[in-house]
Amino acid sequence: LHGPPAQQPASARPPAVRRRRAVTVGINYIGLQCQLAGCINDSHTFVELLTEDFGFNVADIRQLRDDHPQGLPTRRNITTALRWLVTGASEGDHLFFHYSGHG
Repeated sequence: LHGPPAQQPASARPPAVRRRRAVTVGINYIGLQCQLAGCINDSHTFVELLTEDFGFNVADIRQLRDDHPQGLPTRRNITTALRWLVTGASEGDHLFFHYSGHG
């Protein structure tokens, strides 16, 4: 009864997380008739959640927002970010994608 804890077979254990990457997109459609108010805030909130609660490094998160001229959420930039997200992905990696804007 007081021996060492039983070991799980290797196949029953979840794989170790090797890499965490995330892409978050927030589009408020600034200056347009269809402008939204909270999408950029949503993106910022997800960055905080991922770094503070889930152990992601800020350097491993790509954030595209329509208030960042160097990171605008264009089709090209979103496609590039998604390619970056999945390139080299393997079992045990945690990959996250978030989009906030008009569907």
